[in-house]
Amino acid sequence: MSKSDRDILFSLSVVIGMILLAILAGKISSNINPAWAAVLVFAYQQMYIIPQFISKYAKLHKVEATKSEKYALFYNELSIMSNPARKFQLTVLGTCLFCIIVNVLPLLSITFISDIITALFGLTKNRTVSFYLWIFAGLSYIAFCVSRGIEYLAIRNDIYEENNRLLERRYIGVSGTLIGLLFFVPLLRIFAFQNPNTLLDKLTIYNDAAAIEASLKANFKEGGNIGHRN
Repeated sequence: MSKSDRDILFSLSVVIGMILLAILAGKISSNINPAWAAVLVFAYQQMYIIPQFISKYAKLHKVEATKSEKYALFYNELSIMSNPARKFQLTVLGTCLFCIIVNVLPLLSITFISDIITALFGLTKNRTVSFYLWIFAGLSYIAFCVSRGIEYLAIRNDIYEENNRLLERRYIGVSGTLIGLLFFVPLLRIFAFQNPNTLLDKLTIYNDAAAIEASLKANFKEGGNIGHRN
């Protein structure tokens, strides 16, 4: 079994384990919702998988990722994206979603405010402003996931191209195109990071070895020149 296969199985085991733990907790206590499984997977993704990926990708391009670039939610993923237009699009969509969910919808939950706005727009009780905002938020989130997925596929292709250039062989892993499509799916995209992470490990080792070799050659040449002058 290849390291890529083991990485995918490891992540799959972690995710399944988290889901089972959340379900078990839900059985033990009626106050705990199994939906916490999604929160646990999200936390694992944001606090371990994505920071690890960002750190390795930055190292591939010979820079060191800062803590904010690795761990700051949303900003960390924007930091490794190279397309300015898509970064702007994600920023606008992310800001809209945050404002709607955190500010606007809670405000509309206040009955008299909701009634006033519903009357102003000539809506019915079954088609309130909140109803249309949820639809808008849902469509915005879909657009957000699509844009983010496209950018991650571009990053993955960059990693594959570096692999082809430096190691002079084409990488064909178990993920392939279908696993790459998981970049578009919330939470499940955790599996799409495994093959690129494996490649980044190999490329980092290669670059480190190449840097050591270049340093040794430079030192040897310098020593040879000194000996020649003496």
